[in-house]
Amino acid sequence: MQAPAADINIRDNYLSFHHKSIYEYNILEKKLKRLNDAKEEVWKTLLPRKEDILEQFKFTISDNVDYIKLGEKLSKEFRIKDDSNRRELLILLVKYCSIITNINNTQKEFELADKKRNLNFSDYRYFVFKYYSKVHKFLLEGKAYRYNGGIGTLYIDRIQIKSEGKKIDFHKTKLRKEELLKQGVKLYNKQDAAKAELLGIPYDGVDYRVWLRAPAYYSLKFVHSKYFGRSYDFTPISYIHQKYRDYTQDQLALEVCENNEDIYDLQVDLRTKITIYLKRNPERYINFQRDINDKDE
Repeated sequence: MQAPAADINIRDNYLSFHHKSIYEYNILEKKLKRLNDAKEEVWKTLLPRKEDILEQFKFTISDNVDYIKLGEKLSKEFRIKDDSNRRELLILLVKYCSIITNINNTQKEFELADKKRNLNFSDYRYFVFKYYSKVHKFLLEGKAYRYNGGIGTLYIDRIQIKSEGKKIDFHKTKLRKEELLKQGVKLYNKQDAAKAELLGIPYDGVDYRVWLRAPAYYSLKFVHSKYFGRSYDFTPISYIHQKYRDYTQDQLALEVCENNEDIYDLQVDLRTKITIYLKRNPERYINFQRDINDKDE
């Protein structure tokens, strides 16, 4: 099974990210207000009992106390049998410490949400690029990458080809198709060809497919996904940044890129990156040799 092209682009993703960040910011802002209100209420109850707290727990409540560490310490004291007055104070203190801990965690989430909602498109695009460059590095090193949300685990699989003419070179086929269309050539269509044969008339559609002339091809596979079947072949959209379009793949591999780190950061699609990586590191095809998945095609 082969994945279709994406229906949304990075700007759509940014707008969705931005709207979610604003929503998250507003929710956390309200949560912080509720927590601070609760903190003030419990503090008003504790303050008149300052002397009792000093007597029972040997410390003076103040703004200088580390209530997060104190909460961890006091929680253990619930195991101790004590009188109702001490137990009541203990419950109030642990509640206050819990609120402070919650405020501290929520404040961090709030500050992050604030940064996210103020992130501009240019910075968002940069972070997405760096994220996928890191993913590509894992994959090119022969590792698998697991996406959250049940999407599945992605890896590169090297599949042996027994004979030529059995597997299409999708990248070269795409380029040839574009070239023929620019020339105004009529492209081959299976249904039209069948009709012409049935009518006994010549058919002038040009077959634009380019077949692999290699011992193996490389597939991007998703497994362990709740959305797809047992195994799902993923085909990313072909992309090469315009600054690289005057270079051949050999030049990119051996001249533009000084090392593998440069390859990981290339602004090209993953299939192109695999080819460039193997041109520079031909022996590393073993990174993608997975005996349990390999099958002749």
